[in-house]
Amino acid sequence: MKIALVQLGRIGDMILMTSGIRSIKNTYPNAEIYFIASKSNCFIVENNPNIKQVLVLEKSPLGIIKFLWQLRKIKFDYYIDPKDHFSNESQYIAKLARAKHKIGLNKGKHSAFNKEVSDDKENFNLHFVERVNNALKFANIVENNDKIAPEIYIEKNSNDIVDKFLEKHNLKEFTLINIAASHINKMWETEKWIEFINKTKNQENYVLIAEKTFPHLISEVIDKTGISLFPASSFNIISALISKSKLLITPDTSLVHVAAAFDTPVIALTCNVEWSVIKFYPLSTINKVILPQKKYGRLDLIAVTELLNSYEDIKKNI
Repeated sequence: MKIALVQLGRIGDMILMTSGIRSIKNTYPNAEIYFIASKSNCFIVENNPNIKQVLVLEKSPLGIIKFLWQLRKIKFDYYIDPKDHFSNESQYIAKLARAKHKIGLNKGKHSAFNKEVSDDKENFNLHFVERVNNALKFANIVENNDKIAPEIYIEKNSNDIVDKFLEKHNLKEFTLINIAASHINKMWETEKWIEFINKTKNQENYVLIAEKTFPHLISEVIDKTGISLFPASSFNIISALISKSKLLITPDTSLVHVAAAFDTPVIALTCNVEWSVIKFYPLSTINKVILPQKKYGRLDLIAVTELLNSYEDIKKNI
């Protein structure tokens, strides 16, 4: 049996989508799983041994030709695109795919799929993983109730790099702090990070991570707190670091979902947007979500005392 899963969206969406791989293998142990991915998210699944092939859609003339050639070579039993909002791109690719059963979202005259998933309005109260599982049910794939976490496979080299860093800094146990996010509205003020770290660093071994696009913020936090910076270089290495941390404190980014893959406890500072909180709530067993009290409020409305209180609460359960 050949099953295609489609995820062309954001990194966090792709991470959460991997939870479906386990469900497929539980239902169809001998199934060949293919992932249709974008150039920006394909690295999430490239190391997964349960995937037969990753078909990458690169949006260049040559890249599109190569992708379509690979796509048309395979005849799938199930072609599953769980996306619950309409996309012309999804429709075009689904029409060109060769599959007996095509599962996805149609709209109006657009009807590339012969088994239709619910749209985002109907799915409003469902987590992203639940939405994926509902799409898989059309292929008689039953979710694994014991474990709905994402799957991330770490290369040995990535673990070795992290182990050398921890040994160099004599860190046997540590809490990871990420100060960066994809948008300024999703970031907490640097001064607040500094205040929080300085008030708690006598209780913790902190390690800092942040995208290199924010060098001035990184320098300021290090200069004013003295904590160690991990030289992040790849998704796989960051995943290895998260897997070894006792706690991750971060704005609402894809790292929240990486933590779920290893059941690493997490404190997530999240904008108060109801649909987003429901859809992307942390899946780690031990978690705290801090929201601004104002609806649609940004992270700068979260006080340092709120993070301090959540930190003290979560410490009791770690």
